[in-house]
Amino acid sequence: MISPCAFSIKDPDKPAVEELLIVNQSGTLAIEPGARVKVTGIVHRGFNVADVKQETGVELDEAPHREWKGESYIVASTSTAKSNTCVTSCRDTRS
Repeated sequence: MISPCAFSIKDPDKPAVEELLIVNQSGTLAIEPGARVKVTGIVHRGFNVADVKQETGVELDEAPHREWKGESYIVASTSTAKSNTCVTSCRDTRS
């Protein structure tokens, strides 16, 4: 986890695919590091802490999120731990 409202995901079976930042719109997360997750949300481009706060109301500290600036990210409406699967369900806004 990066902060109480953000974490990153990576497919362990696809090491060439970069991590993706997830901002949990519903607030604090209860997901353990290394857990497989199901994420439902909207994909955005150009991560910026101030823009995320304005669009979602989620308060993020600048310092731990600095490395994600400008990267694609998901604003998740739901994020839940799964037992054996790693799934994302998203609407892409990068058109």
